Amino acid sequence: HRVLVPVRFRSDGAPAMPRAAAEVLARMGARNPLSITLLTVVGPGRRADGTAFLDAVRRDFPGADVVTKAVESDDAAGVILAEAQKNYDLLLLGATERLTTSDTLFTSLVDLLVRSAPCTTLVVKAPVRRDGAQPFRSIVVPTNGKVEAKTAAELGFTLADAQTAVHILNVVREDRDATDASGRMVRQRWDDGRVFVDDLCALGSAFGARAKGELRRGAEADAVILDFVHEHRADVLILGTAVHVGSARLFLGSRVERILNEAACTVIVVNTP
Repeated sequence: HRVLVPVRFRSDGAPAMPRAAAEVLARMGARNPLSITLLTVVGPGRRADGTAFLDAVRRDFPGADVVTKAVESDDAAGVILAEAQKNYDLLLLGATERLTTSDTLFTSLVDLLVRSAPCTTLVVKAPVRRDGAQPFRSIVVPTNGKVEAKTAAELGFTLADAQTAVHILNVVREDRDATDASGRMVRQRWDDGRVFVDDLCALGSAFGARAKGELRRGAEADAVILDFVHEHRADVLILGTAVHVGSARLFLGSRVERILNEAACTVIVVNTP
């Protein structure tokens, strides 16, 4: 219900956030009224500029319950995390389109917020569209049976409308260690994957969404997912993740990183703390 949306202060007239991020909030709010806080961090003496900037941004959310906060500080991360401690359910972040590097997954600020946020984070990495529109005709959600995948599927069903197909995909891994002479291990993985997919499709029906389940075989899940996204001309790919501890760099898995680098569609990463 309570969503915090940090917005980078811009004075050059460029979009304040990806159009896809605003569309995600609009579709979420259509199912469950949201209380949205737009937050921007500005330099000393520029609060009035920040307030005027946010007043313009809030026009993207007609009819929504929107609060704006402009804070003067040189520590954007500290301000955002302090605000996030105030019982927010979700922190929504827009990511740049640049490729991941050895030092960051998204940007240094987004990476820090995902690692440190006390609530679920939703990162929207979207390509620039000249027409400004963000279609949601085809949504792909990979599942491995974990709770993070269920969270991603729930988001997909929430974003779907009557014209949207939500594809639930399980990749049955095949490699030299995946089978014995009789192929029993591969068959077990196939049976498990069918259960994962069927459970989420049943959940989609409860949401009133048009869910389609599919299993694919492959040695590399990320490659299979990327091929599936291309084949179905997906508009949105939703990945459910959890932060991998033990590294100073944000790490959500090598497969997630490859998908973020190579997927041509909007990618939404839902990370549960």
